[in-house]
Amino acid sequence: LRHEDDPKLLCAICLENHPVSQCPIFLALSVEDRWSKARKKGLCFVCLGGAHQASRCVLRNSCQYEGCKGRHHSLLHSTVSAKSVNAHHLESRCVSSRMPYSNVSLGIVPIRVRSGHNEITGYAFLDNGSDVTLIRADCVKLLGLQNERAQTMIQTLGGNKLATSVSRMFEVCSLDGIESLRIERALVVDRLPVDKSRIQMGDSFKNWPHLSDLPLDYVVNGEVLLLIGCDIPEAHWILDQRLGGRKHPYAVKTLLGWTVLRPMSPVKCNVSSVDFMRRSESTETQLRRMYDLKFADVHFFCKMISPNDFAAIQVVQKKTYFSDGHFVVPLPWRKGA
Repeated sequence: LRHEDDPKLLCAICLENHPVSQCPIFLALSVEDRWSKARKKGLCFVCLGGAHQASRCVLRNSCQYEGCKGRHHSLLHSTVSAKSVNAHHLESRCVSSRMPYSNVSLGIVPIRVRSGHNEITGYAFLDNGSDVTLIRADCVKLLGLQNERAQTMIQTLGGNKLATSVSRMFEVCSLDGIESLRIERALVVDRLPVDKSRIQMGDSFKNWPHLSDLPLDYVVNGEVLLLIGCDIPEAHWILDQRLGGRKHPYAVKTLLGWTVLRPMSPVKCNVSSVDFMRRSESTETQLRRMYDLKFADVHFFCKMISPNDFAAIQVVQKKTYFSDGHFVVPLPWRKGA
């Protein structure tokens, strides 16, 4: 077996007479690009040789970084945590500190949601940073809509969330009933990442001359029922607008009514939120990544458990009980346990 450090082998990257670990082109790459280049050239991730894969490499642990037990070459070692290695999860809600405004108005409009003879009045958040439309689960129940059995993954930096989708079309109307939107599909979530305090009141803008006579409607005790993303493009049409100076709030007229955006009062605050939702990538893309990982022999960072271990954990969790001052734990693999 000949490894990457064998001087008789040419560099697989530049075809010069040196090992890959000494190749200036390879060393100039980022760790992520080194993984990509090694995968493309069919190199072993343990020794960077080209005649075998990592699973057949005789070197057991070639990473020299202190505390690293990963089976990869030191040049492929990354200090990035497992959560940030996967760059395919996008943000749905993040928290930052010491934002200079406490009252930030979002694109929220009063609406009526209809399905057949059922109707709910509330608000919709027009989020042009989302490529999906979301509806609250309690609204789906009140409207008499049906959920599909299939689940969709919503990707966020905080982790993945499973959501079902509404299989029946429903209608979103402006409060006066003049304009309406047909929504043929929406994802169902338990809650929306929009704080109720973001709902705008008409008297909040009386100190701004360009907004003082703005015809804003208001729903008493109304809540945000929908998040309308860019999959409903007509909801984001700008039919009219009112602009002030720089750093001033401004208003836009949409099909569903007027909405005001940007900061309204310069008061110190310690928390702000950014809302961004995205539907998970297509099944085809997920399958392609799965096969790339499997057949390229990539080191996977997540710790998996076997079906037997999982079954044992389930038995212990469900059947452990407290009796006479101590816990009684069943034997997971014993018959009848």
